[in-house]
Amino acid sequence: MPTSLKGLPAFFRLLMEQCFETNPKSRPSFSDVLKILGDVQNDFTHQGGDEYMKRQQAWSTKIAQFVEEEKTNVLRQAIPIDEPEKKKF
Repeated sequence: MPTSLKGLPAFFRLLMEQCFETNPKSRPSFSDVLKILGDVQNDFTHQGGDEYMKRQQAWSTKIAQFVEEEKTNVLRQAIPIDEPEKKKF
């Protein structure tokens, strides 16, 4: 699991891992993601709006870190970082 996901609640880590599943057919549908997030939002907003907003900001930062890590990983896999080929004349 990427380091940036460790501070997120378990439900969110699981959702992020499912969304970044290698096999697209294993990923949740958009409607599934919306339902999960809606259910979680309802649970947290009943606990108190201020606390939810603080947590939401922290999670947003961690998610942004995760997405950047994933972009970097994809680029590393797609573009070999070897020495450039020397052209022969």
